[in-house]
Amino acid sequence: MSIIDAQKARGAGDEKGLTGHVRSSIPIMVPMIVNSIKMANNLALAMLNRGYGYSRQMTPLRQISFTRRDYAVCALAVLLTAVGVYLRFWLRLGVL
Repeated sequence: MSIIDAQKARGAGDEKGLTGHVRSSIPIMVPMIVNSIKMANNLALAMLNRGYGYSRQMTPLRQISFTRRDYAVCALAVLLTAVGVYLRFWLRLGVL
């Protein structure tokens, strides 16, 4: 309805007869076709981004769990943080 109202505001009036009716509906149809093409393009991009239709095979899910390496990295991070706090507040080294 907003396209029809905008065309009427621009002066696209209703003409008499079959050819007049077709001729007066052309300014209304062009923006509708352009909008539908834009919406179809946006929908296609959204479907592509969500992976719709990419593969018919289901992606297997696997459970993620911590390994020894993960625990070692966490322990190293805690140790480095503790050493940094010790150096800063007990030995008064570094800037803050």
